[in-house]
Amino acid sequence: MVVVSFSEIVLALVYFISLYFNVFWLLALLDKNEPKKKHWKTLPTFSLLIPAYNEADTIAATLSSVLNLNYPKDKLKIYVINDGSKDKTKEIAEEIAEKNSNIILVNQQNGGKANALNNALKLVDSDFTATMDADSAVEKNAVRNLLQYFTDDDIASVIPAMKIKDPKNIIQRMQCYEYLVYIFYRMLNGNINCIHVTPGPLSVYRTSVLKELNGYDETSITEDLEIALRIQKKNYRILQTYDAEVYTIPPGTLKGLFYQRKRWFKGGFLTCIKHKDLMFNKSYGDFGLVRMPTMIILPFLTISMFMVFLNDIRVSITNFFNNLYTINFDVVPLIKAFEFNFNVLDLKFMNYSMVAFSIIFAIVILVYSHKIAKEKFTAYGRSVKSLAYYLFVHPIFIAFVLITVVYSVLFERGYKWYGAKENNKPQ
Repeated sequence: MVVVSFSEIVLALVYFISLYFNVFWLLALLDKNEPKKKHWKTLPTFSLLIPAYNEADTIAATLSSVLNLNYPKDKLKIYVINDGSKDKTKEIAEEIAEKNSNIILVNQQNGGKANALNNALKLVDSDFTATMDADSAVEKNAVRNLLQYFTDDDIASVIPAMKIKDPKNIIQRMQCYEYLVYIFYRMLNGNINCIHVTPGPLSVYRTSVLKELNGYDETSITEDLEIALRIQKKNYRILQTYDAEVYTIPPGTLKGLFYQRKRWFKGGFLTCIKHKDLMFNKSYGDFGLVRMPTMIILPFLTISMFMVFLNDIRVSITNFFNNLYTINFDVVPLIKAFEFNFNVLDLKFMNYSMVAFSIIFAIVILVYSHKIAKEKFTAYGRSVKSLAYYLFVHPIFIAFVLITVVYSVLFERGYKWYGAKENNKPQ
């Protein structure tokens, strides 16, 4: 009688589902649906919304970056929304606004990022609108490059290639790889109209679509993901481009990274539950049948793999000490009697092959991601050490965060806006 353990069942499910999605993404990669470009005879009016809460350290650099945009000043309005900051954000923004007539400062009591964006949106009368985080920097031709992809009326948003700005330590350098992989996967998602998030740094929207959707959901802690799902619900399209770059400052500590990812994952899960009618709904094509399910399934697969990994370690440690106990911890005869006896048939081929496949697949994705992003592996001081952290440490960290998210969803009440600077973000 063959006895199959729970771990083996879990692993078999993970292997099957992983193989299915890998084949799916391979087909998406082969389906190279290059977006068309539009040459604007007359550039449209454009608004940029920059919510800021306690961003005194970064707001000046961000405004300097956007003021350097290669875009007609008479068609560009920059709204800085001071969301009840307690530091010098207001004073710094006022000083810069006095010297630049196309900067409009909006002051309000602290209401959170989505509320700040909605209040500014009420003032916007431009053709296109973009958001911009107050700790980001933008390449000077980015807006022009993004707008050229609005070729059809059903294109609601175009997002840039978001990269890490000047990483200082191994935590940030590790995230450089991650952000480049994000670009790659958004390219795949864009090929089949499955992009599920319009990130805060310089995602451009048709203003009419934003207003049709009544702006951002102020109850969501991931407003950029939530509005993307509503865009998909309206059967609009979201595109990813690579010739428009924006740079953001990521968390530089494990604590900051933990709270940022906890917000991302918890907000993503709650948003998926809110829009569960998209799930397995063929009316939304690949987005409903594949992309939405993966947003729920893949995190739980990650947790399952992590739990199996921990259980294997527990069993190995338990067996080791049980063996020691049977010989009264007298290890000397054991050492003397030790013989190296390797039998290839004793190896768990399925486990090792899956690990090998995962590592090879991750490296292939990294190489391809660097290629399309035109980045070098050694850029910004990255090394074998930071790559090893990304391949082996980061997945374990992410699994741990996902476990805390499950606990938070089940047992914690209310929302909290977690961010890169968790003590300085709107609550």
